[in-house]
Amino acid sequence: MFANIVSLMKFYPRFAFLLAFSLLFLAYPLRAQERFEDDPHQFNVLNEIERAYRNNRLTLDQKVLFKYYAINNPQKLPAEFQPQESLPIKCGTPVIKEFYTARNQLSAATLRKVKPVPMQYALPVVKSYQSPEGWFTIRYETSGEGAVPAEDLNGNNVPDYVEEVAEAADYSYQQEVLDLGYSNPIGAGETYEIEIVDLGFIYGQTYISNGTTVIQIENDFSENFPPNDHPEGDVIGAIKVTIAHELKHAIQYAATQWSGETDRWSEMDATLMEEVVYDNVNDYYNYLNYG
Repeated sequence: MFANIVSLMKFYPRFAFLLAFSLLFLAYPLRAQERFEDDPHQFNVLNEIERAYRNNRLTLDQKVLFKYYAINNPQKLPAEFQPQESLPIKCGTPVIKEFYTARNQLSAATLRKVKPVPMQYALPVVKSYQSPEGWFTIRYETSGEGAVPAEDLNGNNVPDYVEEVAEAADYSYQQEVLDLGYSNPIGAGETYEIEIVDLGFIYGQTYISNGTTVIQIENDFSENFPPNDHPEGDVIGAIKVTIAHELKHAIQYAATQWSGETDRWSEMDATLMEEVVYDNVNDYYNYLNYG
């Protein structure tokens, strides 16, 4: 059913937002509502910053800089945007997109403080792994703060975490591009790059590089990430839905360069892909009251 509905969304984009919104709440069972409606973590720092900007309490420079801090250095935020408890940020891509859109309106001082993504997460000693289908190159570290978990149960000298990322990438690509027919983010004869890095505060993000995009995903999901329903555990569930989500952002860039009417609901669109590709994970249930 989801495959047919998502296919229709491509041809009727004006209805896509309302349709996606309705589908997500139809998939939101009572048990999830009971589980999270009183969750103390329901503070969305990005929404609070946006609200302050719309109420003319922040300049455009402050809004962009504070959102950048929220996904990179939250300790630099003013006190009003530093909650005692908060869920990890689901996706850093909207912050990256907003910076690219607004950069010509920002002051030189702000531009000096907002570093390009590759400079934030430099990988000094990088290993790479080709996904089984050959569509993705996974780059990762085995030492330092950004190291992936070392577990390698099949003894092939590739950490299981990396193999899970690669498998999720291949499967998401099959579902989203080959089966549903969305725009292909992988150029002819190329592979798509995914970087596993210590994002700390967010699940994943997608950034622009050399006319295409690169996906980054958290390196271990070990601290402060909420539970999900995947039968193999929360970490594997988080890997799967993060890849499905971020791949849709890569598809959006391939289709529209993150511009135009459809980009207004790009985050809802990417969240819907979590349900379409991995409907047994339900990680987004944690965020339905998150604004």
